[in-house]
Amino acid sequence: MTEYKVFLSKDAELEINEITIWYEMKSESLGLRFFDCFDNYISQIIQNPFIYAIAFDNFRKVFMISFPYLIIYAVDIDKREVEVLGVYHTSRNPKTIKKKLRKI
Repeated sequence: MTEYKVFLSKDAELEINEITIWYEMKSESLGLRFFDCFDNYISQIIQNPFIYAIAFDNFRKVFMISFPYLIIYAVDIDKREVEVLGVYHTSRNPKTIKKKLRKI
């Protein structure tokens, strides 16, 4: 299977940076551990974007096991692209996340 290209939305980019900085401020190298964990999930998605379940509509989700975050992404089969739309803390209200994603 040919790998998919991955793109981060501006929101996802900002969220990842903010989360990484927050963890780094809590404990040295914890931000790096978060980013490495995120990167490992992205590597899996690149190999097979259909490995994770559909959350709703055409959006897929993956729960980061080591950190309380959820990665939401969309797959464009024709272009062989994946767009990471957001990284959300699991304590957030799912309705709020859906509402935000439906505006995309």
